[in-house]
Amino acid sequence: MLLIGDHYRINLNSKTHDMKTLLYLLATFPILNILLVLVLVGVGLYLINKYVPMAEPVKTILNVVVVLLLVIWLLKMFGIV
Repeated sequence: MLLIGDHYRINLNSKTHDMKTLLYLLATFPILNILLVLVLVGVGLYLINKYVPMAEPVKTILNVVVVLLLVIWLLKMFGIV
């Protein structure tokens, strides 16, 4: 059982999760949105680096651009920029 906040519980042992529960969590807890985006971008970047044939300088530029965009996005999400 995972406690989130003071009033919501998720049964982690359940094999079926209600879509409403997932949508509620994403709408209620913005940190989950941030983590989801970071994981998806990281997996996407990993897959591109591993399976798309590119020259090393192009991969480096791609990685730097994606990381800079993520840092700017995170700064905006936390209201710093």
